[in-house]
Amino acid sequence: MNNLEELYSKSSFDTLKENPMTVHLDEVFRKKLGFFGTFQQVMGVLVIIYGALLCVGILTAIVGVPVILIGIKVFKSGGACKDALVNSSGEDLKRGLCELSDASKIYLVLLIIGIVVSVILCIFFMAAMIAA
Repeated sequence: MNNLEELYSKSSFDTLKENPMTVHLDEVFRKKLGFFGTFQQVMGVLVIIYGALLCVGILTAIVGVPVILIGIKVFKSGGACKDALVNSSGEDLKRGLCELSDASKIYLVLLIIGIVVSVILCIFFMAAMIAA
């Protein structure tokens, strides 16, 4: 077994092999998880609508498509959180958190690209104003 396979075999993400985690579902946690799932689904729909509006323009569609993907992942995450509540399943909760993590990664990439483009445009316009 090479080092990479050994590293993956001892990954802390695999809860079935080592370090199982238990969560006590008291009434307050059930209410919070239910609200969290509903909130994610509502936000997912709103983000999908926003992404669709961005896709109306040709240039803005470059941003609109990833925004729609973020909305879909957030919506799926909310559904998985609700499933975890109904089924008392750790796998559903894990799936919900993984979907939310994926959506956050896409959002982070879009945010970094937006900041870089904004800085470049700001420098460009400042240089144009100084030259004029």
